[in-house]
Amino acid sequence: MPTYGVIDLGSNSIRLVIYEVKDDRRSTYSSKDFKSIINDKVMAGLAAFVEDGVFTPDGVDRAVNVLKSHMKRVRYFGCKRVDVFATAVLRNAANCTEAVAEIERRCGLAVTLLSARDEAHLGFVGAAAPPRSSAARSSTSAAAPPSSPASRAAATATMSASARVRCPRSRASSATSCPCLSR
Repeated sequence: MPTYGVIDLGSNSIRLVIYEVKDDRRSTYSSKDFKSIINDKVMAGLAAFVEDGVFTPDGVDRAVNVLKSHMKRVRYFGCKRVDVFATAVLRNAANCTEAVAEIERRCGLAVTLLSARDEAHLGFVGAAAPPRSSAARSSTSAAAPPSSPASRAAATATMSASARVRCPRSRASSATSCPCLSR
């Protein structure tokens, strides 16, 4: 099965998730078409590299080092494509354009800077998505089996958080009523 990588360049962590896709020639997918084969989160602490509203050269260095490490895994798994998404830590920096350009230049990767609205929307969709079966969770969980207290706590927090938030695009308050989830 073909593999694809997604890297989330966030304020506190830089996460790589690599997915196997059943058939990458389709135009629409469901969660059953994807299987997470690696979920690697590095606590990079990029927010600490913002001084007076500017993302520092040390922050760029930290981001580049973690991205290069993640790219070793991307190559190992033979990903057909990898997408890098940056969030508030870079979006809100006064030197956003320069910092993103330097990261792209040094890593050889295109970085997509998410708007606050798109970041909130994607967070909602992820939190409000229907839970997967125990078998699917156990095959995708890198940190803990689904029966562990940590994973139960995470699932409970996700469910309670999704009950209190609204999708920033559709304003729906649950996964069953959000039209974005059916896209």
